[in-house]
Amino acid sequence: MPVAAPQDREPQRRTTSRWASAVVLVAGLAIGGGHAAYADGDPTPSKSDVAAARDRADAKGRDVAAVQADLIRADLALETAGDRAAQAAEAWNGARWRAEQARADADEADEAAETAREDVESQRELYAATVVQSYEDATQVQGLAAVVEADGIESLVDRTVTMGNTSDALNHQYDAFLASSAVADVTASTAAQASERAAAAEAEAEAAYDAAAAAEAAAGAEAQSVSATKADLIAELAELEGISVRLAEKRQSALEREAAEAAAAAAQAEAQAQAEAEAEAEAQAQAAAQGQQEQAEQEQPTPTPSAPATPTPTVTSTPTVTPTPTAAPTPTPPPTPPPTPTPSSTPTPVDTPSATPTPTAAPTPTQSPTTTTTPSQSPTATPTPTPAPTPAPTPEPAPTEPPTPTPTPPPTPTPPPVATGAAAAISFATAQIGEPYKWGAAGPSAWDCSGLTSGAWASAGKALPHYSVAQYTQSTKITAAQLAPGDLVFWGSSSNPSSIYHVALYVGDGQIIHAPRTGRPVSRESMYYWRAPNFFARP
Repeated sequence: MPVAAPQDREPQRRTTSRWASAVVLVAGLAIGGGHAAYADGDPTPSKSDVAAARDRADAKGRDVAAVQADLIRADLALETAGDRAAQAAEAWNGARWRAEQARADADEADEAAETAREDVESQRELYAATVVQSYEDATQVQGLAAVVEADGIESLVDRTVTMGNTSDALNHQYDAFLASSAVADVTASTAAQASERAAAAEAEAEAAYDAAAAAEAAAGAEAQSVSATKADLIAELAELEGISVRLAEKRQSALEREAAEAAAAAAQAEAQAQAEAEAEAEAQAQAAAQGQQEQAEQEQPTPTPSAPATPTPTVTSTPTVTPTPTAAPTPTPPPTPPPTPTPSSTPTPVDTPSATPTPTAAPTPTQSPTTTTTPSQSPTATPTPTPAPTPAPTPEPAPTEPPTPTPTPPPTPTPPPVATGAAAAISFATAQIGEPYKWGAAGPSAWDCSGLTSGAWASAGKALPHYSVAQYTQSTKITAAQLAPGDLVFWGSSSNPSSIYHVALYVGDGQIIHAPRTGRPVSRESMYYWRAPNFFARP
């Protein structure tokens, strides 16, 4: 009978389950002191049966680990396919952006070429009119006709000058025509080259579109395959663990979530350690720069005995006191000219009375006669007292005070520029949470990664290209330690910015808003949910 055949071949799983039950039962007997009763017909398991059941349980454990490893490999395959799709999508965004730039350049070159052509036509018309005018003027100044028809020599001269002016105008118009023709040729050539570049860029964009579509289709197929594989693996895992498939799915989701959170925490800790190391290195560099500056400023005051030079003006002031010997001229006791009436005989006695006033100028009594003979030398006598005041400034080297201003140079760290409009960008991105991902989309109801960040900052009044690499290059580069809400975080496959293929909007507290990939809508999550970003910028 076809119905009896399946009963003769009982599945191995059921046998294994029965032996596992037997193991549990034996354990119960051991605990209960062996007083439990068996139903009629149930064989008593032997020691070998128990050992075999335990071996099968161990084999099940290895099978569970193998299934979990297969689940991990399936997730990795899905992630790899998503990476390829994201890279292809951003490659198309870049090719499309370059094509748009090239087409704009070509349009501008075409406008310049058209303007140049119009200028050539205008110069041609002016030149033709000048030629006609020159011919008409030339016919009026032809040999004898000019003399006969002229009203006089002045009229002839006027006609000759007019013809000369016409000839000059003709030459000028011809030069202008040649120049405009040359410009037209150059602009036409430039426009043609720009048009060729635009066409090449558009062809590249079409190829990139096809590649992105293929990568997205491959990622979608891989996602479906991985989903089916994971469903089978979870069903197998549920059977091995003796639980329902639904419970196994919940357990697997929880395990994957815990693993992602652990990986994110580890990546965040690593990024924080790196940021701290960078901040410490920067602080050390600033301290070294400050030390060098202080040392340089300490070296500067030593050669600045310019401070002692300042007392020298005081010395100059003392000579102003020395001019008091001008009181020597005050020996104008020449009011003693009454003795002078005895002129020749008493010149010497005149010196003796002059000696009597000199006691007033006790510092230089000998000098007084010289001053009487040559008053011009009295100033020469003034420099002689200058050595006396010079020792006075030397005890005043209070320039020891200049070291006090040296602590003045505190270097101020240059903070990165503050991004304006960050709140508006974050508000816009938050409003898009839950909307689907679609590669190449920039709203209003679907987004890709760079389309979302471009739309968010456009709402804040700042234009960013729909291309992650260009968003990075057109923004201010910052470090992870300098991140502030509204900044952009990027993921690249290498340390070269040209390898960037994903971008997200940083909202603070280690959180981002982004459009992850096909199958995952716009969401807010940890910046390290996936892997640590390696580029940061501020629009």
